[in-house]
Amino acid sequence: MSKYKQQIIPAVNESLFKDMNLSDIKKFVRKYYNENIKGETVKNKHKGISVRFTRKGIEHVVYARKGGKEKYKAVTVLQEMMRNAEYTNFKEKENKDVKAVLGYLNFKVKVNIDKKIHSFRLVVRLTVHGNFFYDHAVKIKSKE
Repeated sequence: MSKYKQQIIPAVNESLFKDMNLSDIKKFVRKYYNENIKGETVKNKHKGISVRFTRKGIEHVVYARKGGKEKYKAVTVLQEMMRNAEYTNFKEKENKDVKAVLGYLNFKVKVNIDKKIHSFRLVVRLTVHGNFFYDHAVKIKSKE
């Protein structure tokens, strides 16, 4: 059992995505991120670190090989996800990373999308300049 008891499960407002196909959703979340999230800093309450959302974060999300509607819809609650996510582990930097990258912090969080609870993994890139949102992915779909 986790040492953290996650009390808040962010819920996506499904009405934002009414009658949208996957392409429309991707366009919408890019615009939403750029207008509402980019440049913001959120403090994670479990790890106690501040995480900044930059332009690169949304690019990793939108251009990822694996996406899906759940991944894209979760962008609308990304700040709340990061605030409440539980730290899980640290991943060393890869050889292809620039020198400023120190490694990656991994977190987990649940999100309510279309009345179903989905588990997500959030990735934060730790650099000599600070902590920056890198990407997120739907990890496990469950019925709750």
